[in-house]
Amino acid sequence: SRNQQTWAVIRYKLLAHGVTLHTASGQMKLKNPVDDLMLGILSEISQYDNRIRAERSRLGRFHKVQQGNWKGGPPPFGYRLSNRRVEIDSFESVWVQKIYNWYCSGSSVKEIQSFLSRQGVLTRRGNSQWSLGSIQLILRNPFYSGYFDYTDKMVGETVRIQTPSIIDSHLFQTAQNKRKIILEQKKSVKSN
Repeated sequence: SRNQQTWAVIRYKLLAHGVTLHTASGQMKLKNPVDDLMLGILSEISQYDNRIRAERSRLGRFHKVQQGNWKGGPPPFGYRLSNRRVEIDSFESVWVQKIYNWYCSGSSVKEIQSFLSRQGVLTRRGNSQWSLGSIQLILRNPFYSGYFDYTDKMVGETVRIQTPSIIDSHLFQTAQNKRKIILEQKKSVKSN
């Protein structure tokens, strides 16, 4: 098992029911102290190997991201992957620009949702109905202005990665300022 707690439960159940394990190298009777010891040693080696593999994978991913490769998963709306690197998607990026321009020109997120629906713009998953959260995520993601921060959670190190920008930093900051004002207004209304 990759997890000591899970293995302890499995091992307890095997012992409680007098199970004999049949492996490629033969049988292991857990009531036999030598077989029980061997199984414990093999389990510890397996867990050690899994931890080392996970550490190598984490370090490799962190190094690749530092070199400009994508961190994994689908890239944000407006981008596509090419050779493990993020590139601007010519169709989606037009809609990202429109979302920012509409928002900074005074449109609400609900109005933007309606605009996208009327224009037949599909989400990344092919849905015709955009959620308010998806639009808000686009509006607060610095990726669109040319960067994202990647944090290695194990050591807490954060690196700033440059990305191709769809909007300029001024438009992004204008959207952030508007979002901040709206959030403060909502908090003010709730407290009254």
